[in-house]
Amino acid sequence: MKVNKKNILDFPENKLREIFEENDIEGYRSAQVFKSLHQKFVNDFHLINNIPASLRETLSAKYGISYPEVTAAEKSHLTETQKFLFAGENPKDKYEAVFMKEKSRITFCISSQSGCNAGCIFCATGYMGFSANLSAGEIVSQVYSIIERNNEIPTNIVYMGMGEPFLNYRNVIDSLKILTSENGLKIPARKITVSTIGIKGRIRDFADEISKPENKLINNVKLALSLHSTDEGMREKLIPLSRGFGLKEVYEDIVYFYRKTKNKITYEYIWFEGINDTENDIRRIKKLSGMVPCNFNVIPFHPVDNIFDSLKQPQNKAEEKLFRKLKEPNYSLSYKKLNYFIDSLRAESIVANVRSSNGVDISAACGQLALKN
Repeated sequence: MKVNKKNILDFPENKLREIFEENDIEGYRSAQVFKSLHQKFVNDFHLINNIPASLRETLSAKYGISYPEVTAAEKSHLTETQKFLFAGENPKDKYEAVFMKEKSRITFCISSQSGCNAGCIFCATGYMGFSANLSAGEIVSQVYSIIERNNEIPTNIVYMGMGEPFLNYRNVIDSLKILTSENGLKIPARKITVSTIGIKGRIRDFADEISKPENKLINNVKLALSLHSTDEGMREKLIPLSRGFGLKEVYEDIVYFYRKTKNKITYEYIWFEGINDTENDIRRIKKLSGMVPCNFNVIPFHPVDNIFDSLKQPQNKAEEKLFRKLKEPNYSLSYKKLNYFIDSLRAESIVANVRSSNGVDISAACGQLALKN
């Protein structure tokens, strides 16, 4: 009979130390073990040679070192982008991560859930539905698995893969502590971004959490809000889970976050030609940009194969126009009009950038993750 052991990769360093001390093991031993696991990527307790053999046996009996299985990997023909499909302990709990390299910048885009609860209609993951929250160990081991395959440490990590991070809040916090630990990868917090659609109360919780003195290593983690429209009704169509927690409340939480952390905000903005790039949109974005220091990442919409069969019947002309845009293929995008939108934002002194579509040919670009290989 198989005995399921707790994955030791789930524990941040402070929690691991508590466990050791509760079991009458010298606290300093936890730092040795943590460093072996999270900096040297040791996957067998018996290979940790700077701790007593008795401790190796104790750990081996109580805990596992569980890495997800890489069941598929694909490389872009256009860029240095790779996509990895992982399978957890439960075979149905699959999730993806993306490796992106642009000059000296190496970004890992990682998942916090298998599937997603949010149901955003422009996102392939949203059509999968929700399968499971990933543990802290499953989150960080995506990073370790990609490092082992490419022999490159990330300069940046973004929680923008599958899932809504704030619907897996505690595990995401623990994973941030692990990735920034001095005895781990030591990823600077300012090089890590957590992206959210804005879950009620969680932006404030996050601001309070990362501002605690004991959490100084994650003080500067960046927050990205998946905004996508400044029109309440349109945003609710794009992000069904946003219903009941309006933009006014989201903006108030964003202001709270900035005042608490002094960390600049990023707004993620999927561009739909003729839908969310009107003069009214530009005026509202200008007003929003004056609330706190921020920048806008404008992302071309990447069409999703199963949208055509999944959308309900439009209820009005606005929905009809949106649904028609969602069903259009890549070649319909007018980059001339996209550039006009960007230029219009910049003319209003808004910091706006077009985010690249790395990995679009392997369904690894923003909104395309859906276990396709």
